[in-house]
Amino acid sequence: MSKKRRWLAMLSIASLFIAVGGCSDDDDIIPNQQVSGDQAAALIEDAVPFILEFGDDIADLVELIYLDKSGGWNKQATCVPIPGVDTEFFCTDSADGQVCTEDEVNSELVFDNCTETGPEPGMLDGTVTVTASTSTFDMLFALDVDDGSMTGTVQVTLGDPCATVSYTNFEIEEDGVSNTLNGTTTICPESASGTLSVTVSAPGIQRFLMEINFNTGAIIIVSPTTQEPLYTCVYDPGNETAYCMPYGEF
Repeated sequence: MSKKRRWLAMLSIASLFIAVGGCSDDDDIIPNQQVSGDQAAALIEDAVPFILEFGDDIADLVELIYLDKSGGWNKQATCVPIPGVDTEFFCTDSADGQVCTEDEVNSELVFDNCTETGPEPGMLDGTVTVTASTSTFDMLFALDVDDGSMTGTVQVTLGDPCATVSYTNFEIEEDGVSNTLNGTTTICPESASGTLSVTVSAPGIQRFLMEINFNTGAIIIVSPTTQEPLYTCVYDPGNETAYCMPYGEF
């Protein structure tokens, strides 16, 4: 899987407000309008690659730190730099990103205005609390990311060669727009499976659900108020493009 985005890149919600649905600027926004098929497709094109890359990156980070491949983490009551030579997981100043161990199973990733390395550096500030149990790691996010935040729980279970990543009310927020993830994905080197429900809230657009089935490739856009399916969408992972039709017309 190509690493096109930095570790904690935000979902690009700007696609909801481009002129695909008559929302090119604030004057064009109709209060509480239903999301259009073009807007839903634009969001899918951002969300699906992000979800897959984020899950893959988090699993890589957990493996790097807690399986001690780097030799940088130990179970003493101390803080050490987050390891990551030749990865995307370290800060430009190693003191700004540390793993702080509390005991045999509990630790914390601490970011202090960490500027990420890479071609598109971002700013991280806050903590990710980790509770480890054999190959399963519960991660509680409380992070400020650039001009937004990441909060909620992600559980990572490492396997060979696949990792399972589960989200519980995991919210990504930026500029008043939030995406809340619930569900489980299994990410393998060449494939992904599982299902996710993403609740999308954005100014000027009615809240909606994006039900992603990685097993079948189907993505259904649903009204959470009426539970009515609005669109059936198809995502092409090769080109990272999506196409939506009114529900029932496929």
